[in-house]
Amino acid sequence: MIIMKTNRILLSIFILVAVVLVVLFRGRPKQSAALAPTQETVQPTNPVVGKSGVALQSAPHAPSATPPTNQKQPAAINPRSPEGFRQYVEEQNKPIEFYGQIIDQNSNPVPDVKVKIGIRHWTMPNPAILQTGSKEIHLEQTSDVNGRFEFHGETGDGFGVGITKDGYLLPPNARYGFGPQAGTFATPVIFKMWKIGESQQLISHSLSRIGIPVDGQPVQFDLFNGIKVSSGGQLIVRFERNPQSLPPGDAGYDWNASFEIPNGGLAANNDEFMYQAPEGGYQETYKVEMAKSATNWTATLDQQFYIKLDNGKFYGNLTVHLPTFHDTPPIGLTLGITINPNGSRNLQP
Repeated sequence: MIIMKTNRILLSIFILVAVVLVVLFRGRPKQSAALAPTQETVQPTNPVVGKSGVALQSAPHAPSATPPTNQKQPAAINPRSPEGFRQYVEEQNKPIEFYGQIIDQNSNPVPDVKVKIGIRHWTMPNPAILQTGSKEIHLEQTSDVNGRFEFHGETGDGFGVGITKDGYLLPPNARYGFGPQAGTFATPVIFKMWKIGESQQLISHSLSRIGIPVDGQPVQFDLFNGIKVSSGGQLIVRFERNPQSLPPGDAGYDWNASFEIPNGGLAANNDEFMYQAPEGGYQETYKVEMAKSATNWTATLDQQFYIKLDNGKFYGNLTVHLPTFHDTPPIGLTLGITINPNGSRNLQP
């Protein structure tokens, strides 16, 4: 009896152990393909279609920051590749459209003027070497009866203009360099030329950085001899500045200046050519007042004048350059003087 009971107990234990082992084995996860999707995996939704209509790559429902490596991306221009560099060079050359008109000092059109332009056109001389080159394209025209001319049909990133005609002068400070587009048919670029008249024997002087006090004391100049004098000069200059000595880092200050020609006068003018003094329009004193608070405040005066001397017995022109910002007095005045000693208003050199 005791042996039978013992056998039954051992059999029950064996059956229990077997059941536990079966349960544990069935609950163990499979070690097959690690990338095989389970039922919880988010499946692709909308396909990405290329230009050919072929699906290139399925877009995931929740895309990651980095696109799939096999997704076709737009080709970026690589300026270090021959093709990318060639495209970069070509983009520097824009279509040239240039409209111009030439007039004289009286605003009359000037025909038969030779106009030449030199266009800078960028090139890539050797496709195997990523280096730029350039060539200059030369074009030439003649202005028509209205003084007009125009250039089309070439490309580049800029050009220079040369204008010539016998008997005419060009202003020394005119602009002769332009970008790809310049002017329109309705509003051409205007070039003013001076029709040369009878040349004159003129008195000319240049005075550079003449010391001027900043407390309003008068300084006189003999314009015929081009010198600073203590008295008897044809031009009297006064300048005042507040404060007189500028502290370091001062952003602005009040200043005023006056130019006086007794028994004569000055006529402010910014003509490109100062070759013909007007008959009237002169004033004995020309004043400039510059408050620190002025919206058009500037530290330098640059001005041209026609001048009348000795009650109209003589005429000339005067250029003034007055920088007012020197820390400690005096400041430096620069003058350019031209006078016709024959009494004519003609200032043609």
